[in-house]
Amino acid sequence: MFTKEDFLNSIAHEVHVCKHIFSKASPSQADYRPAEGIRSNLELMQYLSCSASLPTEALIKGDWSMASKAMEESSTMKWEEFPARMDAQLESVRSMIAAVPDEEFMTREAALPWGASVKLGAGLVDTSLKFMSAYRLQFFQNVKVSGAKDMNTANAWLGVDKP
Repeated sequence: MFTKEDFLNSIAHEVHVCKHIFSKASPSQADYRPAEGIRSNLELMQYLSCSASLPTEALIKGDWSMASKAMEESSTMKWEEFPARMDAQLESVRSMIAAVPDEEFMTREAALPWGASVKLGAGLVDTSLKFMSAYRLQFFQNVKVSGAKDMNTANAWLGVDKP
């Protein structure tokens, strides 16, 4: 059984890894994008800064209408604000999840953005956790390709330099 604590530990790990990857990048890499129509490093960071909190809030409230506004607000984030925004996002998710009773986490129905109905806990994994994980890996690849050539699997998955 995947508990609220498991979920929060996983989100905290993703935040840690994202901040570690950021520490390997430089502002000169902000505009790098691998191809036209793909998010730049800065755009990925902006998305990552709300990729867990936005779906968590929407699933708990049962309302995705705030998503566009949240995405718009995240697009104003500057490069140097990323670590603080990630910390704030983690605290926001912790606070929202703390307010959900354990039983409700496992049994309450919630609507995904594409309309499917799932249990709240499963929905949080399928959105907040998976969105953050997937875009974290894209961020890792972009940062590596755009200049941080010494990064490796330990940086991408553990948020540490290879021993």
